[in-house]
Amino acid sequence: MTLEIVVEYMGFDQDKRAWQYFNRYWREWFPCLPSRSSYVRLCANLWVEKQQLQAALYWEMGAIRSSVHHLATAKKIPASEVGDAWYFKKREIDAWITEQSSQGKNERDADN
Repeated sequence: MTLEIVVEYMGFDQDKRAWQYFNRYWREWFPCLPSRSSYVRLCANLWVEKQQLQAALYWEMGAIRSSVHHLATAKKIPASEVGDAWYFKKREIDAWITEQSSQGKNERDADN
């Protein structure tokens, strides 16, 4: 995922350009990527993993995708945007959910 985050940050829009950059400057940090085809396969596999992580987040929050993106854009949930992608840390989301639950409970208690 480090590779994808840097690629998004640097604005590379093609895998060939991203691979050339990493091959030139960071090759020793990623010895398991001996070729561009390995890099492309890794990115494809990570895409599936990212989709599964997002789906788990949506399910855990009991929300649909557009709601989560709307909350992230409005900075109402803890999230980081890198390029066009949103990243969520599970422990931050868990803490946020716990905080929201206690606030709701306190409000209900105050109403009674």
